Amino acid sequence: PDYTRRKVVRVADGAFAVRGLSAGRYDLIVRPDGEAGDVAGAPVSSATVQDVEAGRTGLVVRLVRGVALVARVVDAAGEPVAQRGRVYVWRSGEPRRSFPLEAAVPGDGTLRTPPLDPAYAYDLVATDFRGFGDATVERVSPRDADVRVVLVAGRAIRGRVLDAEGKRVLAGVPV
Repeated sequence: PDYTRRKVVRVADGAFAVRGLSAGRYDLIVRPDGEAGDVAGAPVSSATVQDVEAGRTGLVVRLVRGVALVARVVDAAGEPVAQRGRVYVWRSGEPRRSFPLEAAVPGDGTLRTPPLDPAYAYDLVATDFRGFGDATVERVSPRDADVRVVLVAGRAIRGRVLDAEGKRVLAGVPV
């Protein structure tokens, strides 16, 4: 996302106003917080309204009862990955093209998404799990049972950085 065009506002009694926008078209992303421990359902799902002209009034965003996707994070042998990482959630086919939701990954081999609209499929992208490569699971529904995100052990590239005379460069040079 273009963070120079991003604003966060809070809803008050169902009403919102995003002020100070330049002329143009915007995507509105509504992401209510779920309730802790509410696995079967959540008050409302997230929603995205695309291509809204700046200056529009009277826009109505309808949220449906959401369902949290609960899944397992496992290694290639099927054992739970007991560490924290990040799992991003996009509507299927939209990874990295819109602002993602982030699943809760407490480090016990599970993950739980915010409330999702069960009418859509979602893609999950797992990243930042120490020692593992990134993993993607495509086209899952929050109603699916036994969803697993399988992480494969990452490999390393090791070496040295030398200057033109064969001497080691100073510490702190980014690779």
